[in-house]
Amino acid sequence: MSFKNEPVVVFAYDFPHRKTYDFILDLMALGLRNLVVLAAPHKELKNTDRRVYFPRSLIVPPPIGTPDLCESLGLKLHLVDHGDSEKIRKIVDRYDIKLGIVAGARIIPGSVIELFSEGIVNFHPGKIPETSGLDSLYYTIKNMAPPGVTVHYIDHKVDAGRYISFEETPISLHETLETLVENIYQTQRIALRRFVDSYAARAVKTEIIDRPKKNQPMTPDEKLVTLAGFESWRSEIHLRQQTEALLVACKDGKLKKVEQILAAHPGLLGVAGKQGWTPLIVACFNQSREVVQYLLELGADPNQAGLKGTTPAMYAKTKLINQENADYSILDLLYNSGADFSRLDIFGKDILHYVELSGDRQLLEKIAKYVR
Repeated sequence: MSFKNEPVVVFAYDFPHRKTYDFILDLMALGLRNLVVLAAPHKELKNTDRRVYFPRSLIVPPPIGTPDLCESLGLKLHLVDHGDSEKIRKIVDRYDIKLGIVAGARIIPGSVIELFSEGIVNFHPGKIPETSGLDSLYYTIKNMAPPGVTVHYIDHKVDAGRYISFEETPISLHETLETLVENIYQTQRIALRRFVDSYAARAVKTEIIDRPKKNQPMTPDEKLVTLAGFESWRSEIHLRQQTEALLVACKDGKLKKVEQILAAHPGLLGVAGKQGWTPLIVACFNQSREVVQYLLELGADPNQAGLKGTTPAMYAKTKLINQENADYSILDLLYNSGADFSRLDIFGKDILHYVELSGDRQLLEKIAKYVR
């Protein structure tokens, strides 16, 4: 049986709820027509913070109530508390259900989770473990965490279990708190679609989430202090995202994207990523000739090395070794821009040493001409 024909439980609320409404419609649009909706009643939570901490002006149409929605779509609906393991067990057995998807739920106990042989998937609006708990928006800002959605199989601990993926939300320098909240919400829908595609292809990979403890709810004063740092967080995250986008564009040889990012952020020309790789190093290693030429014309340092002292020239030679009809033009560009081919890495080796080890005599002769 195709996954999209299999019965899937949707944990939902029985009252009008935006995520419940959108997830059900999205799942139907993705071809999952055999949905079994477990709609829980409204519960008044203690100590709920209903203060408004920032302006909200975006217009969002109110969702249709879950019973009416299910009736219109012809879906199986069961009104049941999400903690009622006996009632849910009967539903799971009746329809032979293996997978659950959270579209609205409180804490689901372990006795319910264990009923689903494939697990229950949650979409947390923040990076776990940094933003675990209810106040994920505020912990995203406080912990300088990237905004987005963590997709994970849940277990008995809140915002824990098995990590599947993190869908990051792009940030602009004009972002407001309101647009941030809305964009993270829409990212949940994007993450849902990616999960369905991956699950249907049986390509879901997981790893255990290391979350020793969840974050405690913030007090109103803590929230206000956190929001005061929003602009600093926004600038930092935007720069991180642009750095990553630049390095990816250099890897893929997307010159126009590189030009666009560096026009807006010229200071990223010599930025180093997590591995100490600069845009020039990435472009050299991946033989992105046009990008290499552009970066050098902008003034990129041809001798700025990585963490282990590996120079752009050392990286550039990697994919040229023992290749027929190898194109040495990137090496020429580096040399003509002042690259020092006699530089040593932290192991005291130069580029000639590594090429000689490879046995590529043609490349060795070429580089020998560059050694100053």
